[in-house]
Formats: sequence, C-alpha cells, structure tokens
Amino acid sequence: MVLTFKCDNHDFQCEEIGEWDEHNEEYPHTTVGIAPCSLCGISTEFEFTGKKKAGTIPCLCEDCKGSLK
Repeated sequence: MVLTFKCDNHDFQCEEIGEWDEHNEEYPHTTVGIAPCSLCGISTEFEFTGKKKAGTIPCLCEDCKGSLK
C-alpha cells in the first residue's frame, strides 16, 4: 500500500513525507486539532493558518497567548 499526501488547494500530491513537509513550509494551510500547548503542555483546541515547519504543532492555550501580549 502506498501512502499519498494530497493538497487540493494547491493541486499538489506526493508519496514522500519530506516532500509533504516542504510543501507545508512553502505554502500556507489551515491546521485544526487538539494538541498540547507549545509552551505549557495543557491540552488545547487550536486552529492555525500559515506556513508550518516540519514536526511542529502551532498550538497555544489562551493563558499563554495572553502572556505573550
């Protein structure tokens, strides 16, 4: 079985995770999910739109967002 990564927004598809990571670093996408806050680790729902580095989860809880202002 071959795993295919596909982005309909940019008419892009590939089978290599490295190519997929490069695509996500080059073009903005919206990522939605639940993950630990990048600063404090509390489980947090998030929505992020932008370019994303490989291996990162762009998630900040409300308390940590407030402390960065």
